[in-house]
Amino acid sequence: MGRSAALVGVFALVLFACTSGDVLEDTSTSSTQPAIASALGADSASDGATTDTADPLTTNEPSTTETTGLATTSSTTTTVSTTVTTSPPTPTTTATTTLPPTTTTVPPTTHFVSMGDNFFAPAPVTISVGDTIRWTNGGDDRHTTTSYDGLWDSLNLKTGASYSQTFPVAGTFQYFCTIHGGMQATVIVQG
Repeated sequence: MGRSAALVGVFALVLFACTSGDVLEDTSTSSTQPAIASALGADSASDGATTDTADPLTTNEPSTTETTGLATTSSTTTTVSTTVTTSPPTPTTTATTTLPPTTTTVPPTTHFVSMGDNFFAPAPVTISVGDTIRWTNGGDDRHTTTSYDGLWDSLNLKTGASYSQTFPVAGTFQYFCTIHGGMQATVIVQG
């Protein structure tokens, strides 16, 4: 009978093991190679001893080998462990440049006020600190531009004559014509 009969016996055992429901799913494998090797006369552990196997990818679960009838069967449970290492995201650095605030320097402006017979136009006039007002007499009579607080006085201006005043500080300044008492206006200087 020899090796052929032993081989038939091994296949019968494998078939029996597969149909009896002893096959484990996913986490275990059934190996018949030692049984086939034993049936063919190769050296194997057929004395019923338990052998420990170590594999860096598996856990150290014992492998049991047992002799049954004419053939040796072996069953090994293998558990594969996978370790996933995550590291925190690498922080990114964003360079931010802060520019100093810009100031727009507007050169002083000259504003024009017309002096007519019995009026100043425009009235009131609003300007910025450092600006200048230039009054020009456009009427038939003589006129003045005189501040109530004595800051300026153009004296008498004949038709076509002008007078200029620069305002270095913020404030509200009222003025009038000394010849025509009803001619009054205001300069508003904003800082």
